[in-house]
Amino acid sequence: MKTIKQTKEFDLSGDFESHRAAENWLHDRGYSTGSMDGSNPIAIVKGEYNFTQKWHNFTKFDKELIDGILVSNRNGKAKIVLYND
Repeated sequence: MKTIKQTKEFDLSGDFESHRAAENWLHDRGYSTGSMDGSNPIAIVKGEYNFTQKWHNFTKFDKELIDGILVSNRNGKAKIVLYND
């Protein structure tokens, strides 16, 4: 079972502004992300992203290998959850 190492929230106005700020913060720290998938989370991995892009295609095994998730939508907050190794 994964445990949480860090969380970070972004709350900016404008379409996808919080999401973009969260992705930029992650990329500046060496993480990459998958694609948005409706209301599903977005997978985060340290280094180059090499998983299936959309969360709905993830297997239970895939979910164990990721380094965190990004939860966001068009407007409003974006929340990053990073897991311990």
